[in-house]
Amino acid sequence: VLEHAALENQNSLAEKPWHESSLVQNFPLPRSLEPLTPDDPDFAALNESAYEYALGDPGKGGILDFIVVRLKEDMAMRRVYGGAAEKDGFWWTLAHAAGMFWAAGEDDITVCDLMTASGVCPDWNSATNLVTCKAKKGWSFVVGQGQSAKCEQGSTTCNLKNGSILYPPAALLQVNGAVFNNSVSCRECKLHQHDIVDSACYDW
Repeated sequence: VLEHAALENQNSLAEKPWHESSLVQNFPLPRSLEPLTPDDPDFAALNESAYEYALGDPGKGGILDFIVVRLKEDMAMRRVYGGAAEKDGFWWTLAHAAGMFWAAGEDDITVCDLMTASGVCPDWNSATNLVTCKAKKGWSFVVGQGQSAKCEQGSTTCNLKNGSILYPPAALLQVNGAVFNNSVSCRECKLHQHDIVDSACYDW
């Protein structure tokens, strides 16, 4: 009995989140991301930046929790952009984003699926283009779960009414950082509206 209790205690300690003040806690990280501790030289500036620019209030977008990480290997990251949103912006998705939709049984991932899951309103981003960048090993940045977003303008294409609120799923982690300037290479293309995976630069 004592051995069993000790094992349970060890397991609970192993599952303790890195970010103890998290509003959500325990969001899973891909193995290619290494969490940084406060004594890391990159930590302080990124931690401060996250509190100032990335964390958002409910209904305002951004992220509701975060962790500072470093890439252990080159990784593809993607950004949908158009209209007021430019290709070198600071919000991106990780390479495994499509897996969340496939796990839910969705074969095709439309632009509306991705934008809604990312908490991005149509009036912020017209979502006509895609850029895929291979972020370089050793680069540090902020990653977190998306905050809710209230869209002032609706979209007949995505069946959104004026004032609709988007609630990003916890599984779709969002990247906040200068991906475009910290990549070994990037490629741009028109975004396939009916299945983003069919975009010419998606798997590049």
